[in-house]
Amino acid sequence: MAGELKSMRISGSGRVSGGQYDDIRISGSGHIDGEVTCNSLYVSGSARLNGDITSGDCRISGSTHIGGALEADTIHVSGSCTAERDLTAVNEISVSGGVKIGGALRAQSIRLSGSAKVGAGIECESLEASGSFDVKGLINAGAMRLKLHSKSSADEIGGEEIIVIRERRGPIAKIFGVDIPLLSGLVNGSLTVNSVEGSRIHLQYTAAKVVRGETVEIGPGCAIDRVEYSGTLNVDGEATVGERVKV
Repeated sequence: MAGELKSMRISGSGRVSGGQYDDIRISGSGHIDGEVTCNSLYVSGSARLNGDITSGDCRISGSTHIGGALEADTIHVSGSCTAERDLTAVNEISVSGGVKIGGALRAQSIRLSGSAKVGAGIECESLEASGSFDVKGLINAGAMRLKLHSKSSADEIGGEEIIVIRERRGPIAKIFGVDIPLLSGLVNGSLTVNSVEGSRIHLQYTAAKVVRGETVEIGPGCAIDRVEYSGTLNVDGEATVGERVKV
């Protein structure tokens, strides 16, 4: 983006038109009407962005509503963010708080801590989520580790390595050679999903119609209608599995 582009600052309360900017900083309450292209976007306070946003680094602290889609190199949200369409990052999306996305959530890596509502699926290479989520469509990640704090749901989950646990406080468990902290007092986390498909799957407190994988571990609290596996299957004594099919 050209170096001569102007920066824009809103401190307190203000309303400006969209356009091309170098750096946008909103501190307080700001409205931007129209599409925006910028090198960086920083929001501290509240903002309403009434159009599509294309940015380099994007950092949101407070509360932001985006009337279109947000596309950036990196996106960091601390607080709450609502986007009516897709939220897309070239590199990383990191959320500490809550997001409501009308479209899809896409990035190379995604870290969620808090709550997420996604209207059209999640796509990334690596996904780490701690909290709760409600995803319409497919969660597709090369590797994912989901730590359940409360009720979560998705239509479908697919990936190479899929680990779903209910958090506890206490010792470290080794799952597929990876150290996973298990907290001692259990929280009431659970996952409801239609199907789970991957190479290596470890599930806890998950209700699913079908699970398909090579190495499959069905842990405590699971209720699975059908498991299809090509390698090994281990089922915990506190899990319920209907059909078990070696393929």
